[in-house]
Amino acid sequence: MTDTEFWAQIDARADFWPGLALTADAAAILQACESIAGPNVYLLTSPPLNPVACTGKVQWVRDKLPSYYRKLFIGSHKPAFAHGGAVLVDDYDGNVDGFRAAGGRAVLVPRQWNTAHHLAGEAAGVVHATLKRLKEQL
Repeated sequence: MTDTEFWAQIDARADFWPGLALTADAAAILQACESIAGPNVYLLTSPPLNPVACTGKVQWVRDKLPSYYRKLFIGSHKPAFAHGGAVLVDDYDGNVDGFRAAGGRAVLVPRQWNTAHHLAGEAAGVVHATLKRLKEQL
């Protein structure tokens, strides 16, 4: 299945995004971010091609992470948020690389589909340790 075919199947289901459960380590990863950045944690997400699916992502945040509902930014160019004090926590190598190239710092969340896949079972710990190290470098 190509990427286009994969995303077309997801975009065709209006219930896909609102129906997703939080990952098992989501709370721990958010807690790690908040322990380092305090209230300055925001969510960045890329918009799906189907606008109904975009609404589903917003609904998901409202339902699953209500304190982030008004701290959600939708856009496909995450490096636009990069600056010397910004840190992106993301599971996609391309977003991490682009953010760093634009002058920000970034943490790759280990997942089976990225270059940190060998640490996927330790994602929350890796994120916390990396964020702590980045904060100490300031």
